[in-house]
Amino acid sequence: MKDLPYITIGRFSVLFIILLLSTTTIAQNREMKEYNGDSTLYVYYQQCKANIQSPIVLPMSDTLFTMAQTKSDPRMQAVALSTKLDYYYFKGQEDSIIAWVERVKKFAQETEQSKYYYFAWGKRLILFYIKNGKFNTALYEAQNMLREAQQEDNKEGIAYCYDCIGDIYILKRLRQQAIDAKLKAIEIIETYHLNAYNLHSKYMSVAKLYNDMLQPQKANDIIKKAEKLVHNNNQAFEQKLQYVAYYLRVNQLEKAQKALEEAEELFKHDKTLINRQKNLIVSRESYYKQTKQYQKALQALEEQEKLAAEMGETQLGLEVKMRKGQTYYWMRQKDLAADYLYDYINLADSINNINEQAAITEFSSLLNFEKIKIEKKELELKAKEAELKHNRSFILLLVSTLFIVFILFYREFYLNKKLKHSKKLLLIKNQELTESENNLRKARDKAEKASNMKTSFIRNMTHEIRTPLNSIVGFSQVISSQFKKDDETHEFANLIEKNSDKLLKLIDDVLELSDLESSEDMELESTNIHICCEQALSKIQPYISKDVSLEFHPGNSELFIHTNKEAVSKILFNLLHNAAKFTEKGKITLAYSLSEAKDQISISVTDTGIGIPADKQEIIFERFTKVSNFSQGCGLGLALSKLLAQKLGGNLVIDKTNKTGSRFVLTLPVQ
Repeated sequence: MKDLPYITIGRFSVLFIILLLSTTTIAQNREMKEYNGDSTLYVYYQQCKANIQSPIVLPMSDTLFTMAQTKSDPRMQAVALSTKLDYYYFKGQEDSIIAWVERVKKFAQETEQSKYYYFAWGKRLILFYIKNGKFNTALYEAQNMLREAQQEDNKEGIAYCYDCIGDIYILKRLRQQAIDAKLKAIEIIETYHLNAYNLHSKYMSVAKLYNDMLQPQKANDIIKKAEKLVHNNNQAFEQKLQYVAYYLRVNQLEKAQKALEEAEELFKHDKTLINRQKNLIVSRESYYKQTKQYQKALQALEEQEKLAAEMGETQLGLEVKMRKGQTYYWMRQKDLAADYLYDYINLADSINNINEQAAITEFSSLLNFEKIKIEKKELELKAKEAELKHNRSFILLLVSTLFIVFILFYREFYLNKKLKHSKKLLLIKNQELTESENNLRKARDKAEKASNMKTSFIRNMTHEIRTPLNSIVGFSQVISSQFKKDDETHEFANLIEKNSDKLLKLIDDVLELSDLESSEDMELESTNIHICCEQALSKIQPYISKDVSLEFHPGNSELFIHTNKEAVSKILFNLLHNAAKFTEKGKITLAYSLSEAKDQISISVTDTGIGIPADKQEIIFERFTKVSNFSQGCGLGLALSKLLAQKLGGNLVIDKTNKTGSRFVLTLPVQ
C-alpha cells in the first residue's frame, strides 16, 4: 500500500506521454491535411525536416523532388527545392543561398506557385541579409519584391513584403513599426483569404514584440487568437514558448514552468524541431533568471554561445556576452560581470566599426549597381535608336523602290497604300522611342531615391554617436583618476569629461524627448523630495561660478510623495543647470514647500542672473528656444522638463512677477 502513490504518479506520467504523443499525431495529421498532398511524400518530407542541419538532407531533398515529379506533384517539388535552400540558409552559406533562391523562384514561376516564389525571396534571401546586418541590401531587395508584387497585384507577395519589412524593423529595434508591418501582412492574408499555413508564425512575432514592449495583455490576446491556427508541432512549440514569455512577464512562474516543460516534451519527441533549439534555450534562460536559478541560466547562455558560433551569428554572440555579465552581476560576482561587460563593450565597438564600414561598402555597391542599370538602359536606348535609324533607311529605300515601281507600272493606288503602311511603322517606332525616354526618366528618379536613402542612412547614424561618446566619458574619468598628481593632464581630462558630458546631455535630451512623446505613463514610487533636492544640488555644484552662492531652503526634511524619482531629478538638474549657466554673481536658491491642502508640492529655483526677457517668457518652454543665441545648448532642457512635469501629473511655469533674475516653479501632486 505504501507504493500506491508512486504507482499513481507513474500512471499519470505514462498517461501524460500518451496524451502528448496523441497530440503530436493529431497535429501532424492536421499539417498533412493542410499540405493536401500524398501521404508517402509527406512522411518522407518529415524525415528531411528532421535532418535539416545535416548534409544528408541534400540527397534526401533530391530524392523527394524525384518522387514528387513521378507523382506529378509540383507543390512537393517546390517543397523539396525549398528544403535544400533551408539547409544552406541555416548553415549561412551566402553563395549557395543566392543560387538556390533563384532556382526556387524560377521553378515556382514556371509552375505558378507564387507562395514559394516569395518565400524563397523574402524569408530566406532577405532574412539572411537582415540577420547578417546587411540592412541596405535587405531593404533594396524588399523594395524590389514589393514593387514586383504590386505590379502583378499578387496579394500573397505583398503580404510577404510587409512581413520582411517587419523583420528589418525588428533587427533595428523599431518594435512599433515592426508590429504595424506584421499586422499589415496578417490583414492582407485574412482579408483576401490567402494560404494561412504560415499565419501562425506572424502572430507569434507580433506577440513577442508586444511582450518586449511591456504590453503583456496584448501579447496574450494575440497568442490566444493564434491557437486556432496551430496545425503542426512547430507551431505548437512556438505557442508554448510565447506563453512562457507571457507568464514570465506577468510573474506567473508556475504557469511559465508548466508551459516550458510542455515545450521541452515536444522538442524531445519531435526531431523536426531541431532548428527551433535556439528559441527553447532562450526561454530556459529567461525562466532561470526570473526564478533566480542563475547557474542554470549560465548553462543556457553557454549553449546559446555555442549555437551562435556554429551559425556564425556574431550579433547573438555579442548579446550573450552582455547577458552573461548581467547574470554574474545578479550573482554578486562583480569581477566576472565586469570582465564580460568589458569584453562586450570592446567587441560591440569593433563590430559597430566593422558594420559601419560594411554598410558604407554595401551602400556604394548598391549605388554602383544602380549606375550600371542606368548605363544599361542608355545602351539599350542607343541600340534602339540605331535600329530605328536603320529601319528608317530601309523604309525610305523601300518607299523609293516602290515609288519607282509604281511609276513604271502606274500603280499609284498601291504606292499610296504602302506609304500609309510606312507611316504606321514610323509611328510605332516613335512610340517605342517615347517609352524608352520614360524608362530613362524612371531610372533617373530611382537614382534620386537612392540618394535620399543615403541621406536618411547618415541621419540615422547620429543615434550611434552616443555609444562612442559614453566610451570617451568613461576613459576620461579613468585618465583623470590615474593622473591626479599631474595637474595639467588632470585638468585636460576633466575638460574632456566636462565637455563630453555636455554633448552627451544634448544627445540624451533629444532621445529622451522623443521617447517621452511615444511612451505611456511613467512608473511612480514613494520618493523623498528632500533627498532628491540634495542630490541635485550636489550634482550641480561643479557648474557653479566662484562668485555665486548656492542656497537650499527645505520646507520639511522628510517629505515623501508618489512620483518618479529619476524624472524629478532630471527636472531639478535642468533648472539648476540653466540657473548656473546664466548667473555669474549673486546666488541660486532651491526651495520647496507643501500646499495648505497638503495635496501638492511646489519646488522653486530662483537665481540672480540675467533673467528672461518678457517677450520670450511665453515661448521659453517651446523646443529650440534659447534666451541667447550665443549660449551653449540646443534649447531642449526646459521643453523636456515641462513635458516630464506633465507626465508626472504636475506642471512647470515661470514666475512672471519675479523682477530680479528668473524664478521657475515646479508643482507636483503628492499622490
